[in-house]
Amino acid sequence: MAILLPPSKWPVRHPSRRRRVTPVAAAASGVRKEDIVIVGAGISRLATAVALQRFLTTTFTSHLIRKWFKKFVLKRVGIESVVVEQAASLRSGGTSLTFFKNGWKVFDAIGVAAVLRPQFLEIEECVQEVHAVERGTLLEALVNRLPPAAISFSSKLKSIETGHNDDTLLTFNDDSVISAKVVFI
Repeated sequence: MAILLPPSKWPVRHPSRRRRVTPVAAAASGVRKEDIVIVGAGISRLATAVALQRFLTTTFTSHLIRKWFKKFVLKRVGIESVVVEQAASLRSGGTSLTFFKNGWKVFDAIGVAAVLRPQFLEIEECVQEVHAVERGTLLEALVNRLPPAAISFSSKLKSIETGHNDDTLLTFNDDSVISAKVVFI
């Protein structure tokens, strides 16, 4: 599992190899602040948003009955993210996608497999679980796992710049600006 760090915590590179980026001063008004912004509403980007929403953390708690016995407790700690898509709606067209056993393990982990399995027949004569899933149905299942305001449609990205606090400033064609700590492009 990857650990996401803000740019201020990244390891310092040699000055001669460092990319020169001029910070942009963000105006206090009109800049929307978000922790995580995902650009694009394709299958992988929506699956990333759903996975962040279902992020699990493990903590240890000791049992009082026996000192040596420790119990894992899983707590759901959802990480909110915003998905920005330039299209006016999701593209429902496309072909079916075939997913093998590992793909279904991912769908189980993010909570969409239970919705998809009953709708599609398992491909016979295979040693492992194989299903063909329609693209539109998969996108719909992923979107249904996200909060209603998590996807912003008709948001065409104009520019990406570095802000004064090491945040990333995303400017859109309608001149709206989002300041984000982490951006998936």
